[in-house]
Amino acid sequence: KIIVHSPGSAAEAIEELAWLEHQSAVLDGLIRPILLLDAANAGMRALANRREQQTEFLAPWGAEMLRVHLSNIDHTEIDTRDLRAKILTVTGGIPVDTVKLVCELAHPHNEYADVFGAWNPTIRVPETISQGSIGKALILIEDTDKPGDYEALNDIIREETGSDLITHGPDLLATGMITTWNPKANRIRRSAFGELIAARIGT
Repeated sequence: KIIVHSPGSAAEAIEELAWLEHQSAVLDGLIRPILLLDAANAGMRALANRREQQTEFLAPWGAEMLRVHLSNIDHTEIDTRDLRAKILTVTGGIPVDTVKLVCELAHPHNEYADVFGAWNPTIRVPETISQGSIGKALILIEDTDKPGDYEALNDIIREETGSDLITHGPDLLATGMITTWNPKANRIRRSAFGELIAARIGT
């Protein structure tokens, strides 16, 4: 049996986890509790990051998931590199928006240019992100895999936010705003969702 619950706060989640870890039905595998944590909440993100082995981060769709969806609905005519990139750019890979836009593109009487021109994303950026250090770090990030560029970016983010990518990286991954982050390889890349959020914050 699976039970899904959304705690109201990080403190509540911590208390509930502590209680669940001592319940025989959970320990015996009879009940599998799933706690849905809000990634926009710093306390909940920190809790998820501390329990990395028990955490599954729900990320926006990327190109592969979009291709699976297009195949499942038998609209592979939309499955081109340019269209996939444009769909993810304007939706950020948010599943509900992506599915809605694909549905409109698939309508036989709709022109692609008209659909994209009329599209308005539904995403609203929480102030905890847009006004916080994580948002400041996000808009500064540029895709890089070169040691010199990565270190320069890290220095700029540290100067602007007071913390470097070692601090911000786990939060950016937890919120789905970067798809790649490997400090040892000097690599970081914003996701389509991260690009959309960065554009919203920057306007």
